[in-house]
Amino acid sequence: MSEILFDGLTLACGICATPAGLYIADAGAGIVWRVPPSGSPQVVAELGMPLRIVPDGDAALVTNCEEESSVWRVGAGPPQEIASELSFPVEIARGGGALYVTCLGEDRDGGFVQRISPSEVRRVANGLTGPTGIAADGDLLVLDRAARLLRIDERTGAVSIVASPEESLVEEVLYGRKPPPRGLRSLGPGVPATFGLASSGATVFWVGLDGSLRSFPPQQPSAPEQETDPASLRGTDIAIAGAHVYIAKRGGAHMERRSQSGDSAAAFVDADGAVQAIATDGRRLFWTTAGSEDRPGRLYVHPLAR
Repeated sequence: MSEILFDGLTLACGICATPAGLYIADAGAGIVWRVPPSGSPQVVAELGMPLRIVPDGDAALVTNCEEESSVWRVGAGPPQEIASELSFPVEIARGGGALYVTCLGEDRDGGFVQRISPSEVRRVANGLTGPTGIAADGDLLVLDRAARLLRIDERTGAVSIVASPEESLVEEVLYGRKPPPRGLRSLGPGVPATFGLASSGATVFWVGLDGSLRSFPPQQPSAPEQETDPASLRGTDIAIAGAHVYIAKRGGAHMERRSQSGDSAAAFVDADGAVQAIATDGRRLFWTTAGSEDRPGRLYVHPLAR
């Protein structure tokens, strides 16, 4: 049975779970919230446009897409700026003791990846096309706006395509005839992290332009949805818990559940609104819905079967 945990969001595009509670990046209100295990929601930061958020112990790391285009650490104490002047940062991931951030650039049509460590901030890849998310659990992997999975060599900056839709679909998206999906998520089993790409052990998953669940290294893909329009997948968010992958299409009114082996999609739960972001702590699924003139955005929770 789903429950409302918080009623008062605007456009919450990022959510993550930590031992200290849930953190929510509300881009519409310019606020980062913490919802503790018990007690009332608290404002932990006021930023220009907090977009995506990942756990960092009891705290969280969040991308801020306006003003100084920065990354912040938020938690119990005052917000701490980690890096600035990143040029429209979108997604964030941790790996090898560093942070990796995808950036769209000033015109939001190109893109690059920044590596942030205690000693430096540097670009590790240039010339990307709308990178919306990133995984850094092993290889450095990026999903671009045409749903191509890219591998980046940090030492040389070389970019190689490891998985791609049919070339005709790629051209339709890249040349503007159809809008791209947004999203990439990087997470270990039961651990929330980041937009449309999720990792479980050595395997990463994402939703292809045809609506099928894709994986790398390849497993059996799920059957594509009938007559799927890439526009309908824009904003797809994805999370892993146990043997299942949970998928939410941004603006859609329900979540889908598929096994990691790639079975057909099954409606999992009614979202009770236009979904913006999902996350899991391994035992529960959390999601946010967009606010409207009729009612505010909400944070929901639904228990997962053990």
